[in-house]
Amino acid sequence: MSANLRDLIPEMQEAARALVDAAGAARLNPRVTSTLRSHAEQERLYRRYLQGLQPLPVAPPGSSAHEFGYAFDMIVSPMEALTDVGATWQSWGGKWGGQFSDPVHFEYPGFSVPSFTPTAYDRVINFATSFIPYVGGTQMAVYFLAALFPSLKQTEIYDMIQNPFLHLERWASVQDQLL
Repeated sequence: MSANLRDLIPEMQEAARALVDAAGAARLNPRVTSTLRSHAEQERLYRRYLQGLQPLPVAPPGSSAHEFGYAFDMIVSPMEALTDVGATWQSWGGKWGGQFSDPVHFEYPGFSVPSFTPTAYDRVINFATSFIPYVGGTQMAVYFLAALFPSLKQTEIYDMIQNPFLHLERWASVQDQLL
């Protein structure tokens, strides 16, 4: 799970940085805790939420703006100041999670889940990558994909795994090679 603002969609990065900077200038000690999440990470968080182990709401997998780089979570100190930070974000045109529902959530305006029907390929990749944290990290996936697609450099594959939504066209070309 990323906490790097560079993993957000390009259109959102500048405004997100400006909000973090504004909170810092107000001496609120801002800390971004989450930006882009993989589908597997969203599933894990959602299961924890359903079990009552997550204090804040978590969207079902496939429906979270985090999975597409359209949202970030940020905390400040004191936490009560999130109301002011959220109001600032909204005054800039952003969508805020609200004082009582999800105060740490800041979202790009107009986000909607892209229409997407997973193929067998997508299901295999999601299944395979869901094991990565448990069996050796990203490097294992890089070796696996490099063996499948010798035309790709390992550095390209690594970047594609770390930033999947920034490389949708590249993933589509990889999928075409499998079909």
